[in-house]
Amino acid sequence: MSDTQEVVGSSPTIPTIYLFMKPEKRQRNSHYKIINGEFVEKKVFNTENEAIEFARFLNSKPNVIHKMVAYKCNMCGKWHIGNNGKTLFDDERDKYKQKINIFKLVKKIKTVR
Repeated sequence: MSDTQEVVGSSPTIPTIYLFMKPEKRQRNSHYKIINGEFVEKKVFNTENEAIEFARFLNSKPNVIHKMVAYKCNMCGKWHIGNNGKTLFDDERDKYKQKINIFKLVKKIKTVR
């Protein structure tokens, strides 16, 4: 049995043991996440505001269970999104929907000017 595995897609060859590790045991600063058993690069945001805006968007979705937050990466110095482990409840989700609607309105007003 090989100690590395080629993952489908453009992902690099990774140690097989890594696939079976709990997320908290994996390298914290990894630029990859596992989706459906496949390594996928994390989305990169150039600014904190972009990352926060996207996290709010994700938090407004009904299928998101844990609160998504923006964080600055120690490896690349850019921003990523991750969950903080706190359960997201419907009342919080509604607040994020309201913030998104206000943001869209302000953006629309600025575009008209």
